Amino acid sequence: MNIFKKAKNHIDAYIAHKGGLALNEFIDIKEKTLKSRAPDGESPFYLSIQPDGSTVRTETVKEEKDISDEQALRKKQGNIYSNLKQRLVTQIIESISQAEMEIRDAATSLNEIRKAHDEILKTTPNHHLLKQDALRSFLVCLLIGLGDAVSLFYLFCDFWGVDLARMFFYSTSALFTLFFTFAFVVASVLIAHQALSKKSFLWFACLAVLAVIIGKMRTVQGAVIEGNAMDNSFWQALYTAISFILPISAAFFFKRWNEISEKTGKVESEIRRLNEQEQACLERLNEANSERQRSLNELDKITKEYVKHYERALSKKERLETAWERHARYVEGYLADLKFAFLFWKGWQSIKTSVSKPVKALIKIATLLSIFILFAYPAYADDRFNILVVCDRSSSAQEFSCSSESLEDAGRFWTERADQAGGGSFEVFLVDRGFDTTSVLFSESYPPRFPGPVTVNKKKWKNKFLQNLSEKTPSLPVNKGSAIVEAVHRASLRIPDEGETLIYVLSDMREVNKSFNFERQVPSEREFLNWLDRKAIKPKFKDSTKLVACGVHPYTPDNTGKMTTQNYEQLLRLWQAAFDKWGVRASISEVCQINNQWR
Repeated sequence: MNIFKKAKNHIDAYIAHKGGLALNEFIDIKEKTLKSRAPDGESPFYLSIQPDGSTVRTETVKEEKDISDEQALRKKQGNIYSNLKQRLVTQIIESISQAEMEIRDAATSLNEIRKAHDEILKTTPNHHLLKQDALRSFLVCLLIGLGDAVSLFYLFCDFWGVDLARMFFYSTSALFTLFFTFAFVVASVLIAHQALSKKSFLWFACLAVLAVIIGKMRTVQGAVIEGNAMDNSFWQALYTAISFILPISAAFFFKRWNEISEKTGKVESEIRRLNEQEQACLERLNEANSERQRSLNELDKITKEYVKHYERALSKKERLETAWERHARYVEGYLADLKFAFLFWKGWQSIKTSVSKPVKALIKIATLLSIFILFAYPAYADDRFNILVVCDRSSSAQEFSCSSESLEDAGRFWTERADQAGGGSFEVFLVDRGFDTTSVLFSESYPPRFPGPVTVNKKKWKNKFLQNLSEKTPSLPVNKGSAIVEAVHRASLRIPDEGETLIYVLSDMREVNKSFNFERQVPSEREFLNWLDRKAIKPKFKDSTKLVACGVHPYTPDNTGKMTTQNYEQLLRLWQAAFDKWGVRASISEVCQINNQWR
């Protein structure tokens, strides 16, 4: 409140006093004129004017009001969410349900198929041996048939006048004989196969007739070759038996091959069918899993949008509460100044009528000095001072950077500055292994007003604050994570909208995460800044924010990598580049001097 406003207040009080208004009436009129400057929304307090002109602020029970506001806000945001996203969410939930049903059906079918496959393998344990036996039977059948065909071809060529030595001159006759020979062999084998399969006398008789004919022809051929009649029954019976046994043997192995092939063919066909069904089930399962994951991603996206919308509304609510608090403080200070001005003119009037001239002169001089002092000093402070402390308790920092003494110094410094500024907040964040695990160790807000006697109650509050803070510091954890940049990002999201904010990063600034380990090697500025962009790590600093990184020591504690001069200088350049990228006023030092570093 500047000197011109104070002068205007005295003029208004003088006019009101001259007009005969009572003090409470004058204050009430002025309080109503300030309603146009009030923030939007419903006032969280009621300001009543007392007969003596003082103001009493009556607030609702904060805890109950916060709960009701929270419920109302959730309901409001839930209605907005339902109106905008209900149909889409319903479709997504149905898709997820269908995908899960499909997954269950596919998994059940897959288990049944694999069970049937295992059952087939159990019932036919010698499947591979049977296939080998079938192959051997086929080869034996083929060899017997080929041997019989060669001997018969030689026999038929001899009887039909085809000279094998001059076969090229009788190519047509030789081809016909060859064709007839193979046809005869196949026919005899098929007849033998029918005889073995059906066990019919007729088929055996046909085969015996053919064997007798072939045996007679071999006997004649042998007699011609040997030059004698060779008509004895022994040789004819021998050749006839050979001609009968060869087709029977070939037919036996052919039948065996056919039976084994049929049996193994059924098993292999069933296995192929089960494999095809298994592949189809796997494709169904993969497709259902993909659809379910896609639906879950969509649902997660909508949920994040809702949470973001809700947090935005919650932030707006907090800003309104802060604006109402500032307005209340302004109104109380303004009305108090008006009350003083009214009482001043009222007292001035009484002095003019009741005391002597020398006393009046002294009183006027003292009054003018008092007015000058009051004009020079504002009725109340309209600024805030906030401190956010990021505490690194990793193995390489701990007592080197974030000690209990440093936290208590920051707390004392804050109480002094917040008292001068007229309010503020103090918070301590613990660095951990990620953005989501960064926790708030301690949080306190400077009271907007103290009951009388103000000096005594203010001192009691400061002592209690420092005592609570000192009780937290002995139990500071050890060997916490080193996700420093994530903790700074988290702290930046809690910077108040009003006043100055000082962020103390009590750390050795040796970031350790899944991508980097500064204790082993400090990356280049470009590599680190690109990583910040990929991870969307963009702290939200305000123009009135300053950051002090202190405790950046060059020591090498136990179980940590050795800190060299090159790494240390690169560490300083890297963090300075990051602070410049974020647009925040920052300083980096080894020693933490809480009071001096702010100035």
